[in-house]
Amino acid sequence: MYDYVVVGAGAVGVATAYHLKRLSPSSRVLLVDQYHGPGMGDTAKSAAAFRTIFTSWINRTLAKTSVEFYRDVQKSGVDLGMRWVGYLFLIPEEARELMLGVARELREIGVEVDVLERHALPLRYKVSEDEEAREMGLPDVSLSLLVREAGIMDPEKLVRYYYELYTKEGGEVLFNAKVESITLSPKKPLEIPGEPFPWQDVRATGVETTAGAIEARSVVLATGAWTQGIADAMGFGLPLKPRKRQIFVVKAEGDLRDLLETGVADRDYAPFIALPKGIYLRPEPGEG
Repeated sequence: MYDYVVVGAGAVGVATAYHLKRLSPSSRVLLVDQYHGPGMGDTAKSAAAFRTIFTSWINRTLAKTSVEFYRDVQKSGVDLGMRWVGYLFLIPEEARELMLGVARELREIGVEVDVLERHALPLRYKVSEDEEAREMGLPDVSLSLLVREAGIMDPEKLVRYYYELYTKEGGEVLFNAKVESITLSPKKPLEIPGEPFPWQDVRATGVETTAGAIEARSVVLATGAWTQGIADAMGFGLPLKPRKRQIFVVKAEGDLRDLLETGVADRDYAPFIALPKGIYLRPEPGEG
């Protein structure tokens, strides 16, 4: 029997498995994933951007300490592909006061944030007069927030960093095994066939996979968009709903190249640009 089974070998799952093994070296930890290697699910499709600007103070605190940790890892000689291109938020009028408040709170915890009414990038603040912008529901931009201590990293290198530490600590892995359900057992068994019954308190005691059943004292789900389906099968409704996204990888030419090569925040490249309506532009320095 394992002490911990961690389901999902993305960045969160591999990091979780490593820290469980680090904090409890004598524990048996198993990392399970449906793919044939770590970081091949949502992590591989991630924008892999890091920032400290969030409306939630909990997220801000977690992000700030995480960024500082990864900076130290990078400085120690481990290449995580961190590039400090900065993060630029284009803020519509309706969110102006909220985000100005966030900027003040970030400064209080030592995060440098610039409030820009206009900036050097060739971006339009007023788009409401454009017919296509109106059709897309794009609002005018009121101001921009620039976070200098932010940027992008290489998700594959990050996963590899944690995976090597985890396996070096003696952590075990099982790939090509899809978790189909979580095994539940009653906390106070009655030794009656058919347990657990709906009225009994239960706990997770393992997982059922395409490679067979695995027993464990604790189960950790790090399954991202797949968590809802697993939880539904257990009878637990979670407020999670995967959303379809579209990602276009394009070569920067013409006006787009001019945009990406217009440095801000003392950088050679444009920052990660977050536009209203959930649209973003992510630079990839070094690519043609």
